[in-house]
Amino acid sequence: MKNLLKLIFTVALISSASFADQCRDEVETQAQYILADDLGVSIEEVTNEYQMTSTKTQELQDGVEKYEFLFNTYSGVFKYYVDVDAKCDVVAYEQTTL
Repeated sequence: MKNLLKLIFTVALISSASFADQCRDEVETQAQYILADDLGVSIEEVTNEYQMTSTKTQELQDGVEKYEFLFNTYSGVFKYYVDVDAKCDVVAYEQTTL
């Protein structure tokens, strides 16, 4: 019985970590599309030419997670504050130029 509980706990832990990484990947992709749209460039330029740093700044609270993205582009450095819902969708963002 103990082994079964350990197995269930391990599977649940691995699944939750995998889900968290998947959500981060989805949010990063959405942020790249937002930047491409804001700058009027292709998504290929954003993904291949620009440097991106992402940081989760708030865990899921009141249905929202918060991320910050820093993009180093040919046009300058841009910081995005992004709100994400429980479905990994960007629901709001704010952009500043550094």
